[in-house]
Amino acid sequence: MAVINPPGWLQNVGATHTAAQLRSYIGALIGQNSSGTSMIAASGVHPDMGNKLSVTQNGSPNMSVIVKSGIALVGGTENASQGSYFVMNDADLNLSIGANGSGQPRIDSVFFKVQDTQYSGVTDACSLVVVAGTPAGSPSPPSAPANAIRLANVAVANGASSITNANITDVRPWLTVPSYTMPQVDVFTSGGTWTKPAGARWVWARVQAAGGGSGGCALTSAGQSAASGGGGGGGYCEKWIDASTLNATEAVTVGSGGAGGASGNNNGSTGGNSTFKTLTANGGAGGTGSASSASNNLNAGGNGGGSSGGDFALDGGDAPNGIIGSSGMVFCQSPGGSSYFGSSQRPSSSSSASGQTGNTYGGGAAGGSNQPSQSAVAGGTGGGGLVVITTIF
Repeated sequence: MAVINPPGWLQNVGATHTAAQLRSYIGALIGQNSSGTSMIAASGVHPDMGNKLSVTQNGSPNMSVIVKSGIALVGGTENASQGSYFVMNDADLNLSIGANGSGQPRIDSVFFKVQDTQYSGVTDACSLVVVAGTPAGSPSPPSAPANAIRLANVAVANGASSITNANITDVRPWLTVPSYTMPQVDVFTSGGTWTKPAGARWVWARVQAAGGGSGGCALTSAGQSAASGGGGGGGYCEKWIDASTLNATEAVTVGSGGAGGASGNNNGSTGGNSTFKTLTANGGAGGTGSASSASNNLNAGGNGGGSSGGDFALDGGDAPNGIIGSSGMVFCQSPGGSSYFGSSQRPSSSSSASGQTGNTYGGGAAGGSNQPSQSAVAGGTGGGGLVVITTIF
């Protein structure tokens, strides 16, 4: 064989394509060409149209069978580039089964066949036919005619007077009709193992780190206040990954929210990192604790976390500072830093409040605050991380 020219379909070359080329091109479009090096087209019955060319006994069993309606593709077998023929039966068709007086059983077969004078014979047609097998002690089905698909085998006993469904064996091949598989989404809120699904082609990995914890606030006396810094938001990154580059299983790490500072002037902790393959998102930094103060004082909020390894990356939001004004009153309470998956957490409106837990996923904790003459309070915990793996088939 050689390269077939012209390719289909050039604007200025006229009607140059044969029916065989057209059949092959259509077969390729619907995914019906056989795999490997052979060009012989695949065959099969459409699995959803009509009654799918099923073969059954007659309503009142006799020496015939009924072929139901349906559509099929029949691959040409007389030439390597013959392509597939579209065939259809639109109503029940009765086919006779020949009598068997041979003294031994035989197996007949029901075929849908195509005849094409381009390759052999004098007939251009398709037909449903019964081909009789050879009687034997252990009979075998007959060979298929050229350009044919076998729909059923029929066991014909010696002296049989009728054919029932018990004598009919369904052997229909099926077309692989183009279909669409919904993506598979695996969500990890804690560490674990991701297993690559069968047929995976691409993976969209989204990795969110945890938020930082906020600082604690010291006990205050008359004329003193405290305002701790909030935790920074966790970093985020994402990447499209060729599934063939991934192992059958891959480790997933999901960061835990940074701990809040203990009651008193104690800093919050950095949130945990989240990872998948080459992607790493870093946790937001913890906010600073606050001592009691009667004058201007600033307690830094945590910085947002960064990331590495992604096609797209977004730093977590920095938390504002907790500020005590010159009058010894809280001037600014510190909300938590935001993240890709988690919004900013606002502080409590209470006069003496612990830090507020960061929003999921990856939000920093809001800072605590103390007005005059209040007990020490602890910081809040950052929001936990998240890893989302979406598989495309």
